[in-house]
Amino acid sequence: MNDAFVREVLFSLWSPIVAVTVRSGPQSNAFIASSVTCCSFGPPNPLRVTLQVLKLNYSYNLVQESQSFAINL
Repeated sequence: MNDAFVREVLFSLWSPIVAVTVRSGPQSNAFIASSVTCCSFGPPNPLRVTLQVLKLNYSYNLVQESQSFAINL
């Protein structure tokens, strides 16, 4: 595959591909999420997103414990 083809495919995706990082105490992890969707429309509500994390994923327990994560665009 050449770079132009890969770029064309990535630009045609509807949902952005983002890196998600999470930390709980001394443990941290990161993964690539293929499904992140905005589910709020700004003021007066804070920005909210929907994110799918497989329960078998190591990061799932970290998100449950910390109740937070970061999305890196």
